[in-house]
Amino acid sequence: MVGEATRLVLEIPEPHLEAVDHVVVAKRCRCGWQTRGAFPPEAAGPVCWGPRAKATGAYFLARQHLPLERAGEAMADLFGAPMGEGTLAGLLPEAAAGLSQFMARIVEALRACPVVHADETSVRIGVGLGWVHTVSSRSYTHLAVHDKRGIDGIVAIGVLTGCTGTIVHDGLATYDSPELASATHAQCNQHLIRSLADLATHASQTPWACAKKGILHAAREASEQAAAAGLASVPEAIAEPLGKEYDKILGQAFAWLPSDVPPARKHTGGWTIAEREAWNLATRMRRHKDQVLRLLEDTRVPADNNEAERSFRMCNPRQGLGPLPQLGSRQSVRDRPVVPSNRGQARPWCDGAPDPALDARGRLATERDRPRHKLSGYD
Repeated sequence: MVGEATRLVLEIPEPHLEAVDHVVVAKRCRCGWQTRGAFPPEAAGPVCWGPRAKATGAYFLARQHLPLERAGEAMADLFGAPMGEGTLAGLLPEAAAGLSQFMARIVEALRACPVVHADETSVRIGVGLGWVHTVSSRSYTHLAVHDKRGIDGIVAIGVLTGCTGTIVHDGLATYDSPELASATHAQCNQHLIRSLADLATHASQTPWACAKKGILHAAREASEQAAAAGLASVPEAIAEPLGKEYDKILGQAFAWLPSDVPPARKHTGGWTIAEREAWNLATRMRRHKDQVLRLLEDTRVPADNNEAERSFRMCNPRQGLGPLPQLGSRQSVRDRPVVPSNRGQARPWCDGAPDPALDARGRLATERDRPRHKLSGYD
């Protein structure tokens, strides 16, 4: 032999449908007492689908957003399991009914996290409009549908009202409600940077808007470097000049605007549309300076709210298939946290709902520590 070569080919086994017979036997003792065995929970009828087949069908509907007909085709083509549309339609309500304990553990885990992300997006339900609310972290995701976007929906869902850590959000005024006063708040800087970029297209507002974007980028870089160095907050020698420059630029913004406040009606009082937008944004950034620069105080707080936005990103493609049915929409949204939570804990989706991890003392584990790397200048 003068040489040898090896090539590895990965292949999926040929799918086939497996049928398992469950036989219950009744026997009578000599004393006359009759005993009869019990069927397992999955054998709910003379002929029925097993738990893995149901989990696969629910995955196609809730995670991949397939219509009933296409989900049935996928089951038949991939696994040789021709599941009817009526059976598929009942999978999500059945799965949602068994998630109550799991969802309670997810809520408990999110409330124990030092940093959570919150957001909301609209979704069509039947002929009406509903709102999907998300609260998420790197390990856990909670999604719920409510008719209201504001504090009524947040209180009814009940996740954020028990949070005592930091809530990262987009600056919606709802989050300033007294019901959420027990938590610390941080605003997504990327939302502000996009607003500043739009404002910078107006020549009169370009100087301060571009300078403000530079401060936000500098704050993000300082926070990330401090986190990489293993620091809980940005050193005062770096954070204090950023805060002073933040205030200086806002002072310049108000100096370039007309005096007093813009009138209630547009196109009156000598205020242009760009000036009104600049006044609103500058006022918001001055009022919530502590929230905008929260990432300097706590390096665990990111500069964006991508964690929340990613959690319901797949809610929107489903809208291209038409409005969700009144019942199925709420069940599918309730089902969906199983998949991202499994992936956050490196578990396969077919294993079902994961039990949130426990620490060595049997308590719910919170966020894993962020990897720390030493950087020069942050010794």
